[in-house]
Amino acid sequence: MDKRWAARVSKAGTCALLFLTACSGQKTGLLDEMAARSEVANSVFPAADWSKADPTELGFDAAKLEEIAAESPPETVCLLVMRHGEVVGEWYYGDHTAEQPTGVMSVTQAYAATLVGIAQDEGFLDLDDPVSKYIPEWVGTPSEGVTIRNLLSHDSGRESTNSIGNAELHQALIGAPDPGALAIGLEQQHAPGEVWSQNLPAIELLNPILTAATGMDPADYAQEKLFGPIGATHTSMKKNGNGKTWMHSFLETTCQDAARFGYLYLRNGNWNGTQVLSEGWVDEATHPSTELNPGWGFMWWLNQPGSLVSIDNVLTPDYDEPSEMKLVPDSPDDMYWALGFGGQFVQVHPGTDTVVVRLGGGDEAANMQQVTRIVSESLVEE
Repeated sequence: MDKRWAARVSKAGTCALLFLTACSGQKTGLLDEMAARSEVANSVFPAADWSKADPTELGFDAAKLEEIAAESPPETVCLLVMRHGEVVGEWYYGDHTAEQPTGVMSVTQAYAATLVGIAQDEGFLDLDDPVSKYIPEWVGTPSEGVTIRNLLSHDSGRESTNSIGNAELHQALIGAPDPGALAIGLEQQHAPGEVWSQNLPAIELLNPILTAATGMDPADYAQEKLFGPIGATHTSMKKNGNGKTWMHSFLETTCQDAARFGYLYLRNGNWNGTQVLSEGWVDEATHPSTELNPGWGFMWWLNQPGSLVSIDNVLTPDYDEPSEMKLVPDSPDDMYWALGFGGQFVQVHPGTDTVVVRLGGGDEAANMQQVTRIVSESLVEE
């Protein structure tokens, strides 16, 4: 652990931890909980601006960090590296600025799932509710048993774009006056829990579900319950020409705002003393949500070993791939990402208390390698 962070945490937490350790019968879980609370209490949270830190003081090889940043492809909009709540590196490319939002494609999905988590925390819905509770058109149909959990886990069995592999359906979704209504009318191709597929129309179902459950448009709900509380003033969910809020894509944000979102997860849903999102949701969303794909949480990509890691693949009952693959083999298992087309990432790594954001287009695999190298190569003190 770097010296600056160790000193900060020890001021408030050491005495309490020593007391707990000395008490016979105290369980390790209680110590872990106290350590986690101490970490949150001593964390730096940004106000209007982020606190900046010398990368060397927070455990980075500054020269290596600059080297990796300089390798960014020309499509890059911005790159930001944060540790312990302080920015240690921030780069903008071309004529882009810190206040200029950019579209982040499928990174949007992690935000959409987070709105479901907040709605569950508030008692408006439950993950195991059947979707037909909010979409009555499905009552008495083969889709009646599909749950909200199935939608987030991508194992609903609904007709799927398979990311953008089904170009015809993808174009129909993009051009639909009401994407949620289009998704409601698609076929139930498999029973829930049998097939994994990154299903963009199914994500659009979160719009009518959240609207029915909360009584608010998802864009307004996001502003009130998520963007506002974490100070993401340059972030917005976008609407189509018919005024329907998109759920699977098109959210616009900045590197700094996206870092706030990642930091909310890194701090287990807590934002400077306010529990914006429950710890239980964060834990569940960032662990495998289905046995069909250990690399998938609730709209977060995970680095867990398993049988399916391809972003554009479909897992059918006869799918047979090596069982110990990871999205990024040389990176830690507890690393996870909100990931968008072209290699846009909000990378969260609890093990090193880091968030890395990279926005812009380009080669997805190469851009993922860049953001993971920031932790694996430039961070020298854990």
